[in-house]
Amino acid sequence: MSLLNNSKSPQFNRYKFIELSDKLLPLLHELSDHQKQIGIETLEECCWSRNFQDLSTFWQQHYCQPKPSSNIMPLLHYNIRYFYSNQVDLIGMVNVYEPVIISLNVLGTIIPDKNVKQLLFSHTVFTKEGTNPYGGVVIVIDMRLKCELMDIKEPNIIAARVIIEDQQFVVANIYSPPTDSLPLASMSTLLKHSKNIIIVDDLNTRHPDWDCSQKSVEFSAITEKNVVHRSSEDIVTNLAKHFTERHDEPLLDMTKTLDKEARELWQLYSTGDKDDIKLISNRSDLRFSEQDITDTIRSLKSKNSSGFDQVSNKMIKEIPEQFHVILTHAYNQLFSAAH
Repeated sequence: MSLLNNSKSPQFNRYKFIELSDKLLPLLHELSDHQKQIGIETLEECCWSRNFQDLSTFWQQHYCQPKPSSNIMPLLHYNIRYFYSNQVDLIGMVNVYEPVIISLNVLGTIIPDKNVKQLLFSHTVFTKEGTNPYGGVVIVIDMRLKCELMDIKEPNIIAARVIIEDQQFVVANIYSPPTDSLPLASMSTLLKHSKNIIIVDDLNTRHPDWDCSQKSVEFSAITEKNVVHRSSEDIVTNLAKHFTERHDEPLLDMTKTLDKEARELWQLYSTGDKDDIKLISNRSDLRFSEQDITDTIRSLKSKNSSGFDQVSNKMIKEIPEQFHVILTHAYNQLFSAAH
């Protein structure tokens, strides 16, 4: 009886797997880590003592996905910043979030349709060239959805009609270069095609197009004493260092009685039994008014160092007064539930 049961249960041929892996791995050295993983997993599944019909059925069941619903339509928008360099990250996000619709922009160069289709082979791919090296927009839609490319004769913008459970959606991807105006006319045209519109974008239009009178500060370098930082990396590193030096991480001052008592109390409660803590801690009837909170904050000395809670007084004193009522409610809730 045991022999019969064992014959029906698939067995894994470890020696065959090792032999085939040694032959396969040298052929995969130019592929991405994700593609290598798929190859190894496929090889591993082939080394079980199943017939090809059972293996085929197993694969079909394993990769069977539920039909998309109009109630849940995950969409992934990725400002990819160079398609070829970051396509592994793209595949990783697709595997994690399983989006029905994917939009890409800032491709870095002109990407042939076949390259995108090869990467996202289970999707319908629509592309539109851009007007600068960073341009180019892509919309990728799950093949299970009925979709149609819309005729928009304008670069840097692409839109498609998508039918989900008899409802029509218009999905548009827009890239707006810094030198161009906002494509308001094209965006308004989309309103005529459907009441369900999804627009994903990367709008780099200058401030006047946003009715903003204040212009962003333009600079090409920053100086630190006699040193001039010109490259983007040097500027970011210098600013990060400058911020870190001005805002040191707060440390616990064990010379202060309050900090020491708070630490000892925390250690005591951390090692205490839950039931014992309940016995010695009754519900508090302590109540605070909004004025109590305001007066306490105003009485704090302005200093960068912090106490036990790791929050500096300067940070607390900068809290707007309209938030004091929220703090009052939160503290009263905290103390009323303390046990």
